[in-house]
Amino acid sequence: MSSVDALLGSLSIEEKIGQTLCWFISRESEEEIEAIAKAVPVGSVFLKFCSQERIARVTEIVNRHSRVPVIISSDLDRGAGPFIEGATSFPYMMALGATNNTGLARKVGRATAREGRAMGIHWTFSPVVDLNRNFQNPIVNVRALGEDKLHVVRMAEAYIEGIQQDALMAATAKHFPGDGLDDRDQHLCTSHNPLSRPDWDELFGYVWKRVINKGVMSIMAGHIAMPSVDTGLGDYRGPPPATLSYALQTELLKQELGFKGVLVSDAYPMIGFTSHLPTSRLAVENIRTGSDMLLFAEPLRDAKLLLEAYRSKELTEARLDDAVERILTMKHALGILSGRTADPPTEVETCEFSTWSQQVAEHSTSIVRDETGLLPVKLSPGAKVLTVSIGYKENGTKYQDVTVVDEELTRRGYHVTHLANPSHYEILSGMSDYEAIFVNFNIIPHAMMGTVRICDVVMAFWRAFWLEHPRVIFTSFGSPYTLYEMPSIPNFINVYSNTPSSQRAAVRTWFGEIEPVGKSPVSLPGFFTKEV
Repeated sequence: MSSVDALLGSLSIEEKIGQTLCWFISRESEEEIEAIAKAVPVGSVFLKFCSQERIARVTEIVNRHSRVPVIISSDLDRGAGPFIEGATSFPYMMALGATNNTGLARKVGRATAREGRAMGIHWTFSPVVDLNRNFQNPIVNVRALGEDKLHVVRMAEAYIEGIQQDALMAATAKHFPGDGLDDRDQHLCTSHNPLSRPDWDELFGYVWKRVINKGVMSIMAGHIAMPSVDTGLGDYRGPPPATLSYALQTELLKQELGFKGVLVSDAYPMIGFTSHLPTSRLAVENIRTGSDMLLFAEPLRDAKLLLEAYRSKELTEARLDDAVERILTMKHALGILSGRTADPPTEVETCEFSTWSQQVAEHSTSIVRDETGLLPVKLSPGAKVLTVSIGYKENGTKYQDVTVVDEELTRRGYHVTHLANPSHYEILSGMSDYEAIFVNFNIIPHAMMGTVRICDVVMAFWRAFWLEHPRVIFTSFGSPYTLYEMPSIPNFINVYSNTPSSQRAAVRTWFGEIEPVGKSPVSLPGFFTKEV
């Protein structure tokens, strides 16, 4: 009998149920954490926007009340830096895709795992392997590696290798059965993958088979319906999301495609999940139909519901044992059950990680249009310049501001004035004072729920001020499709990412200090100027 089998056989039903719950701990006090952990021995905790000390403290408290060590998870799809203080931030996945460099993809994965594991994270919900084939999709966008299945698979496989090297961290391919075709947001409704089964096999099925064969330890099921496989009950709610579909989670992914790892759901609170069933049914149906772990579960509520379902024989012991065995197997492979830890990266490694981040950024920039030959920009020494940032910020959520460009311009001796989401009056009233105006779009997924369109911030361009100034440069630090809404602007640069390394790369591109060698990994609408 293996150690996993022995541990599984020793667990009570309550302990098994706890293993299927991933608890998002945010601002809870240590007292609150202790009270819940004492009542429910959860299998996983999700953490973000915190310090290494906070991770260690939460882990210690939760483990104190469980015989099975907890697996700590997070969304480290841009390195550990965006969510953990002191770690390295890497550009968005689409920037990595634009490099078309599997060596860099492997390095990004390796750096993420080295830093993340040393700081106490065992499991990352990345990479996104969706095919971003609809330019108005509000979820995927720059989080995707691209739209072509062969390109996405090549880059994703290299990234997974880097993440899972030396069993430091588990990677998660998401979002099954595949996003990138709908123009809706699963946070707001159940989105659809509308492909016929043969077409799905050709595109998304190919991707899933490849990452499964690569040995990805985990897959995330999305709140995405696939009517060609599961039509649902035929009522007003439409077909169910994968997270509530036995046909998708169990029959297609686990049985037909042969996935043996951990299947985790996308986040519980999203409307694409919660709009299909009452709260009393969601956790039960999610685990019953094939998920092994429910993401952002509420332990006290959901453990009680799952226990009631087990006692009524609605949730079978066989299904529960299958889920828990998969979770324990992943924990064993990562050394969590034996208390394995990772040493912090050396100073040399940390410097390497920073260098790799800059390499990704500098190999990803691409000039989409330069009709008037402004690039590279030529300015007088000490020139006054205006930077205009255009973007959204969801209240309470941390997103990278496009202000590193200001620091870089200042470092080059220019005098910078910055405007954030200004009115056109603010720009027009003083633009003659500036030798150049840099307009920086910071439109990224999740910054405004349900869209990656410019929407009302477009009022900054109400009077088309760029026609009245000789040197206006437009750069997107997020969505590569912004030119679709502003087809009359004379130049456009895609950087695909707003991280500091990407902002530094953009400035270097503006002034011709590096060649814009990146190639767009997604198609741009037909009237766009071909990349130069």
